[in-house]
Amino acid sequence: MILTVATTPELFRTSHLQSELSWTEVNKLTEVAIVPAGGGVNVAQALYCAGAETSVIAPAPEVSQFSRMLQLFGLPFDLVDVPGPVPVRYLIDAPDGQLLQFVDPPMHLNVAQLAMLRDLCVTQAETAEWVVLAGVLPDIADATWYVDIIRALRLYHRNTKIAVSTSNQALHAVLRQVYTTKPDFLVIDGTSVTERSSVDEWFTTLLDAEVPHILMCWDRGDFELFSRGRRYAGAYSGTPGKQWLPWIDAALAGALLKDVEKDPVAALTSALAYANAPIGDAQRAVPTPDVLAPEHVSVREL
Repeated sequence: MILTVATTPELFRTSHLQSELSWTEVNKLTEVAIVPAGGGVNVAQALYCAGAETSVIAPAPEVSQFSRMLQLFGLPFDLVDVPGPVPVRYLIDAPDGQLLQFVDPPMHLNVAQLAMLRDLCVTQAETAEWVVLAGVLPDIADATWYVDIIRALRLYHRNTKIAVSTSNQALHAVLRQVYTTKPDFLVIDGTSVTERSSVDEWFTTLLDAEVPHILMCWDRGDFELFSRGRRYAGAYSGTPGKQWLPWIDAALAGALLKDVEKDPVAALTSALAYANAPIGDAQRAVPTPDVLAPEHVSVREL
């Protein structure tokens, strides 16, 4: 079972604008869809749609549209009950191809609620093969929050594998503590890296710390995988499909659907195929196996 943690859940609402945006007339929307989202939720949705056994945990009101949507989709979940409300992210697809985005204020959380989420993760990891820590942290969280969870998992569940996909200060915190935490699979979004030289330093540190698997996503069609001392480059030659949710979440799900330990080439191929696939269903907003195009993926060992 793959357990995912969503620290900043949200409802993601997409729609199409019928005509050009007007500041004087009523703007009519069509094809309205709403899905539960947030890093860990996005990964779990893609895994669930591919038939993998997965579950997501998040801080959210037990009685809310967010929880009802999870139930409707059949995605197994467990919540730390908080007052909420879960913020809504609005994406409007305009006729000229531009995308308008609006987002509600972030959900208010406190340190005690985050501690409860950490403890819930450690408890649920009892039956998990993988624990996935994906997405940004809420403002109230210390940058080392993921590090704290990893340490607890290493203490109580030594055989559970840990995947991390985050950015900014949370990523730097994981990197600073990598010798003691050593995640099993680390995903880095290269599009958020401003200096290539800093990434070279990260690689030196990660390889020296013997992190087993590192997926570097330079952009949507250019990935590198470092796996147990072997290095692979992957490229996608097709036309990327439309994805409204972060493609980095789809890439992580794709990689976890394969056994990166036994077949790193298959994991890299699947990651690229998922990152570049269109969404399979607007009501799910994640790629599904039927829309993948792995034939457009090429992988070579460096």
